[in-house]
Amino acid sequence: HEGGDAARAERAHVRRMVGTLRWTLHAKLAFNIAKSIYETQFTQHARLKFEYGSKEIANLLTFMGLVGMLVNAVGLPLITGRGKKAEGGGAKGARGEEGAERGAERGAEAYVWQVQGCMALLEGGTLFLWGSSTNLYPYLTSVAGIAIASNVFLPLTNAAVASQAAAVAPGALGELIGFSGALDNVARVLSPLIGSWVLDRYGTQAVGSLAGALAVYSTLPLAAAFRAKNRTTEVEVEVEASRPKDKDA
Repeated sequence: HEGGDAARAERAHVRRMVGTLRWTLHAKLAFNIAKSIYETQFTQHARLKFEYGSKEIANLLTFMGLVGMLVNAVGLPLITGRGKKAEGGGAKGARGEEGAERGAERGAEAYVWQVQGCMALLEGGTLFLWGSSTNLYPYLTSVAGIAIASNVFLPLTNAAVASQAAAVAPGALGELIGFSGALDNVARVLSPLIGSWVLDRYGTQAVGSLAGALAVYSTLPLAAAFRAKNRTTEVEVEVEASRPKDKDA
């Protein structure tokens, strides 16, 4: 009986993780399309908006690279360090060894999802600013914000995809990671076509607005992924409720 309950709970857990992975990939695709629109239209946008030449555009790209390097070298370690503290805080409020482990996991996951949501909103806001900027300082602010958001959101999301894929099908981890990479390439294929069409037809502000809207939209599947991950099924509740009774007996 215990083995049957455990198997049912395991199947319910896998189904829950499949839903979580699906929504996470959805969010990653939307964010990557927004980012790729920005990257593929960046040079043309700068030329049309400010009449920048190759030298000015090269300086902007160097600035973006420096911001990204600082985020990866300093920002991400700080964020992951805070995640470990959140994990410890979740463990303190739980009962028992297993409850402490689950509480720690949920505390860390909640923190990461909050950071991902904030970075998606930052990406969206700065993409809107990038499209509507009319002078250098707001433009540089937008470029820096986009670099920060992208270099935080995507590593955290890639790590989440790997973790969720391992929970869904450990034996097919490579295939699931490969599928995630294929979606990245889909974004790179679609973005130049979409971005150039919008830029030519509607102008610089429109392409920034489109990319910003996609980045903000990515918060919706993120929220759905968080809800799916933390939604306990009826089967899991029944199995969890039966455990103390078995121990008392």
